[in-house]
Amino acid sequence: SDNLSGEASIACLALYEPINTLKAVAGDIWIVDGPEISMGYLWLFALPFTTRMTVIRLPEGGLWVHSPTPLDDALKAEIDALGPVAHIVAPNRIHYWWAGDWKQAYPQARTYAAPKVVAEAARAGRFSAFDEELTGDPPSG
Repeated sequence: SDNLSGEASIACLALYEPINTLKAVAGDIWIVDGPEISMGYLWLFALPFTTRMTVIRLPEGGLWVHSPTPLDDALKAEIDALGPVAHIVAPNRIHYWWAGDWKQAYPQARTYAAPKVVAEAARAGRFSAFDEELTGDPPSG
């Protein structure tokens, strides 16, 4: 499992196999179950989390990617078959880790981060050049 905190994981969780592949939920909605990760808690120990991404094909054909998981070649091929990635959303301080990998693979996509994600990502040495910080108002893009 990926250990994002540098701490030892306290337990292993059951993953929702298969991971890193699209799973249809509805007409233009898919999920991708990703790997288990560990996040530090109060600097004492790390808690394990499973990861899940949501992909929605928008009416104009572009894809909206929420809480991106690791992007390997097989998943990228599946995503590319659906349409162009238009939006990448990092919804909170846990679910931003792979946003930079997705932005690198899809440079035309706009990236959005929840409040405090930019600072957290910069502190962790991860991608932090998001196009827009999410607020209570709809994104401009």
